[in-house]
Amino acid sequence: MKTVFSFFFWMLTSQLLLAQSGFAETYDATAGFSGKLIANTTFGYNVFADKTSPDPNVFTRMTFEAGPDGAFWGVTGITDYPQPAGTLTDVAPGGDYVTAETFDGAAGKTLRIRRYFSGIPGYFNNLAEINFPEAGSLSIERLVFHERFPGGIYLAGHYRTSAEPNIPVPFLVRSSTSAFQWWIQTLTDIPTGSFAHIRLTPFSDGGCAIVFKKNDETKYMERFSPTGASLWRRQVGWLTTTVSSLTEGPGGLACYTVINLPFSGPSPTYGVAAAIAPDGTIVFDKDLNALLGQYSVFPRYILPLPDGESVLAGFESPVFPGAANDFFVAKLDTSGQLIWKKRYYYFPYATTFDFGKITPDKGYLFTGNTNGKVFLFKIDQYGEGASSVQYCPAQAEEPWQEWIAGVQIGEIQNPSGKSQYSNFYTQSTDLSIGQQSEINITAGYSYLTYDQYFRVWIDYNRDNIFGSDEIAAESILARPPDGTPAKLLTTNVAVPPSALPGPTRMRIIMQRGAYAGPCGNFPYGEVEDYTVNLKIAGPAPDLTTPAWELIPANNSCFTNPGQAFAFLAGLVLNTGSAGASHFTAKAWLSADEQFGNADDLLWQTLQYDTISPSSAPGNPLGLSISEPVPLATPPGIYHFFVQVDADNAVVELEESTTFSKVRYKSARRIICCKTLQSLLLVSTQEAICMALLK
Repeated sequence: MKTVFSFFFWMLTSQLLLAQSGFAETYDATAGFSGKLIANTTFGYNVFADKTSPDPNVFTRMTFEAGPDGAFWGVTGITDYPQPAGTLTDVAPGGDYVTAETFDGAAGKTLRIRRYFSGIPGYFNNLAEINFPEAGSLSIERLVFHERFPGGIYLAGHYRTSAEPNIPVPFLVRSSTSAFQWWIQTLTDIPTGSFAHIRLTPFSDGGCAIVFKKNDETKYMERFSPTGASLWRRQVGWLTTTVSSLTEGPGGLACYTVINLPFSGPSPTYGVAAAIAPDGTIVFDKDLNALLGQYSVFPRYILPLPDGESVLAGFESPVFPGAANDFFVAKLDTSGQLIWKKRYYYFPYATTFDFGKITPDKGYLFTGNTNGKVFLFKIDQYGEGASSVQYCPAQAEEPWQEWIAGVQIGEIQNPSGKSQYSNFYTQSTDLSIGQQSEINITAGYSYLTYDQYFRVWIDYNRDNIFGSDEIAAESILARPPDGTPAKLLTTNVAVPPSALPGPTRMRIIMQRGAYAGPCGNFPYGEVEDYTVNLKIAGPAPDLTTPAWELIPANNSCFTNPGQAFAFLAGLVLNTGSAGASHFTAKAWLSADEQFGNADDLLWQTLQYDTISPSSAPGNPLGLSISEPVPLATPPGIYHFFVQVDADNAVVELEESTTFSKVRYKSARRIICCKTLQSLLLVSTQEAICMALLK
């Protein structure tokens, strides 16, 4: 093992002790490496990076330090670890490393796992030696070593027997980090001509999750317990699918992102973010194209948070082809609904995200590879802090004669001085959706005074754009006599009922003589940005579809394409304390369990004028599917998705309860029940009907 060290010294100041709210940095000294792990230090961060195109017989790990503002402080070590042909190596942050190698045994093939200790050159422990007597060949595909996981070492591979060399037998191994203890799980129920493990993620309970593909390129995910028992298996993709990340969420959630590329032609790329509980329950499964309002979405990484929320990093494109792919970070709530999304200019599309973590100041920090170098990217809990946040720039060229001297709205009370532009996004207050709030803005003057035109924008839909319909207030402040140092303007900020709940940007612009637009430069005045948290005020509706009843056509056990069900109806229920008006319910048929993919077929749309609040007449309402099953529907397994308030026209207490899913299994035709009796389905989240067609 060869290690090269470089040493450096620095002077500490009080400013270095303060973590920065955000930054975006790449490091020339890391060319050819990709960031894999980040550890907090007293004064900044340690970053561990692996060589992206290593020598086939060497595994190379670099460590370097960065300051609290992301500034490069120097490489602390570059270490080459031997990795002979047929061997995999992985390194823990402390420098210990493990190897997994294969060799010919007395009969068949043997797999051996060793741990080497960084402080004792040449010393190692044999942790596992597993013989495959019937194997003619043995391949190791994934190896993960991390001391924070119980069991510590996880390995995935497959072997082929001499009798059936074209049939791979996949297996999974978990080994202790300190003793000759291990288990092996063989996946013998996957007969296939080819097989490959794609991802392997250890879980803190001692179990793990894997992603693998079969010879038809279908992708599956499987979750294992600490003893190696399979907890669940789920199809997550097909030929053109990439599972771009797989991470552990609170309570053992398997959180992952999927990129579904089009098979051919100018078609959108579908992104998916999902979370599955240890018992296989789907916590959320979100079509990101619909959620983010983009033509194509490429999620790269999902960072689960301790409260069950999650943060996504990736790229999106509003049109195809030829449009730039913008880098974004989005925060989702526990049900996968959008809390906020921010765009950034910083990263190109080819950027890979390999690791993310929460920082001590509750921000989010990511690393990986961009343009062949390691990057660090940090934002605060609202997506702010990096200099490249994509709100359009605006500033006054001459703020020295008149400026914004103070802003007061809700909890924000901010006196300020002369500046072309001030970003006060860390100052925040709550505003109520559907209501007005008083705002007080003070204009400051050097001596000469002028009429000042004030506009306030609020990004109601959180798309990082100040639209013409997002002017929350505008007013003219008549000039006071020359020599007046300041004058107060009091007006109201309006938040419409259609605004999305959550934190968003508020921009205030003061300009001499005329109203300014939200972007660009202007001669005299000032620009200030703040954060406002939009909240539902008082009673609000909460729509759901809790129950379904199904009777096939023909008084028999099937409903053919082109026929309508004898009875297929459910309920629209409002459990909130306020009524709702003018919303849409939609029903789809889908050949897979991922709503929002290209195979989804809109079956029926229903318009509702109003629904009463909870326990009042006019609640619940009926939802009946009277349209025939689409004639072109082929045989297969189908899922019937229903969403009330499908166009998101109603601001609700809980947006995630508007969705239900009913699943049907067909042998020859389409959608049928096991018996002639109707089947009542009751669930606020998911209703499942397994039905066999004639």
